[in-house]
Amino acid sequence: MEGDFKGKLFAVKTAIGRERETAELVYNQNDYRNLSLKSIVVSPETEGYIYVEADDVTDVLRATKNVRLARKVLKNPASKEDVDNIMNPRPLVTKMSHDTPVLITGGDFKGEEGRIENIVRAEGKVTVKIDAAVIPLSVTVDIDQVKLI
Repeated sequence: MEGDFKGKLFAVKTAIGRERETAELVYNQNDYRNLSLKSIVVSPETEGYIYVEADDVTDVLRATKNVRLARKVLKNPASKEDVDNIMNPRPLVTKMSHDTPVLITGGDFKGEEGRIENIVRAEGKVTVKIDAAVIPLSVTVDIDQVKLI
């Protein structure tokens, strides 16, 4: 990976959930303005951000100038460990452990917060103890239906 990465990676703050659309608009600006952006990265690890590879931040600023969804360009390039985390994200399962706080994002208990009681990695399921329940309530959901808080 180090051999492929020649420029600097700059973070661009975007509207959450519209990262892919923002990346396409920035790419179109790159072509329209004849800029020298090398690549645009949309990572599932970082909601609300896209990453643009360029030699200088001025090209990124020019590419995002007329893009309404691009909120802000961070002037300092991403560090080497940030780039490694963006390009090689850890699976969500490895970040979870017993008693980790999570938000349920799908199913009947969508929007409820709780703590992990059990993880069945082979089946891709987690058991979550709901915090706001009057009586102790545990539910089992798919791993992709929980988000770390």
